[in-house]
Amino acid sequence: MLEIKNQLELGNIVILGDLGRFRVTVSTGLATETAKEFKPITCIKKAHVRFLPGDMLLDMCKALKYTLYKPDKDDDDEEPTDPGDGGGEAPDPTV
Repeated sequence: MLEIKNQLELGNIVILGDLGRFRVTVSTGLATETAKEFKPITCIKKAHVRFLPGDMLLDMCKALKYTLYKPDKDDDDEEPTDPGDGGGEAPDPTV
């Protein structure tokens, strides 16, 4: 993992075979007319690490099968709970 980080810091694309590749991209900020006016602090907003999946992951996504989840009968008997309701009664809005 450290070697991947080091290579990305150097501006290299890190290729992990069929798994995919990582690369660094930047979001630009203030544009300048000349290279002399360029200052990284104002011209580059943020750096991002992007992952492009390789053939292995792309093929896996194409082959995925989806089914509808049906809960067990035991799960249907329980009332759904709202963790934010505090377990008590709602306040009376007329008060």
